[in-house]
Amino acid sequence: VTLTDDAVLMFDRLLGQMFRREQNSADTTLKRNRRTINGKIRLLAQLGAALLAAKISGGDIGAAVEAAIGWNDLGREVDEARKLIRPDSVDPVAVAATNYPVLRQVGPSFIASFTFGAVPACHALARAVAIMRDLHFGHLRKLPAGTPVGFIRQAWRRAIGTGIPDRRIYELCVLVELRDRLRAGDMWVEGSRRYRAVEQQLIPAPVF
Repeated sequence: VTLTDDAVLMFDRLLGQMFRREQNSADTTLKRNRRTINGKIRLLAQLGAALLAAKISGGDIGAAVEAAIGWNDLGREVDEARKLIRPDSVDPVAVAATNYPVLRQVGPSFIASFTFGAVPACHALARAVAIMRDLHFGHLRKLPAGTPVGFIRQAWRRAIGTGIPDRRIYELCVLVELRDRLRAGDMWVEGSRRYRAVEQQLIPAPVF
C-alpha cells in the first residue's frame, strides 16, 4: 500500500515539476522582454490618444497616425508586438514537446502498473486511460477513431484540434486530468490507501 501511494505521489509531483519549469521559462521570457513590452504599451497609449483627439475634432485619422508615429513605423511596431505574444497560461503543446521523452517513459508505465476506478462522470477519462494502457501493451498502434476528448479542459481544446488528436498532447492531457481526478477522489487506485475510493474512506458504521 505504501509503495502504491508513493508511486502515485511521485507521478503527481513529476507532472507538477513539468508545468512549473514551463511557467518559470515563461516568466523569465516576460522579464527579459519587460522593457520592450512597456514601450509598446506607451506607444499604444500615445497612438490611442491621437486617434481619439482626431475623432473628437473631426480631423483626419490617417494624418493623426502619421503625426503620432508614421505608418511605416506602425507596421514595424505591430510586427514586433506579434512576436511578443505568449499564451495566457502554460501551453500544453510546449509542455508535451519539451517533456515527451519523460512522459513516454513514465506515463504509460504508471497507467499500466495500476488498476483505476472512476465515478460515472469520469467515464470518458477512464476510457482514455484504457486506451493509453492498450497502446503501452501493443494492443493498439495509434489512437483510434472516436478517442474520447470530452474530459479535456476547455482551455486546451484548441491544442487538441478536431479529428484524431496528436498523441503527445493527448497523453499529456490524460495524465494531467488523471492526476486532478485522483486528487479530487473522482478516480482512485485499487490497493491504495491515500487514493482509494471515497466510500472506502468513510468511517465504518459500527464506529458511529
